[in-house]
Amino acid sequence: MTSFSAIIAPGASCCHTLKTCYAARLLPIPRFQETTMARLLFKLAQVPEDEAQEIRALLEDNSIAFYETDAGFWRVGLDAIWLPTGEQEEQARALIRDYQEQRRIRQQAVYAELAEQGDIPGFWQRARAHPIRFTGLLIAIVFILGLTLLPFVMLAITA
Repeated sequence: MTSFSAIIAPGASCCHTLKTCYAARLLPIPRFQETTMARLLFKLAQVPEDEAQEIRALLEDNSIAFYETDAGFWRVGLDAIWLPTGEQEEQARALIRDYQEQRRIRQQAVYAELAEQGDIPGFWQRARAHPIRFTGLLIAIVFILGLTLLPFVMLAITA
């Protein structure tokens, strides 16, 4: 390792701190290697498990390096798939975009088939399937509406 006095040009006085040596251009300013940050590729919040598995398989089949994070116990993190570098980001995004378009078409076909067969429950079918929940929601709506309108009703009565 060389000392400051060996690095400083002949005839220059030693400044004793790196900061002043850099400022006086007595030492070359170090160039740090540019690092790339991880890139968020796909958020997994509210994503069905089968879709997440298909995305993972798609990335693995195309040899795209990725890692996954979860939100943790308190759910303050982010459930997501990340790319370690941005080198394969465009390729990965194009693959996911194509996959999601195909999945959308597939899911719409499944929904249309279920609707045609009459297997999609309507409002009253859902209410009959869960009568306690339906009654509780109805009571909550009436209660909140009553609390909201009570000041106006009282004002109209007193006026």
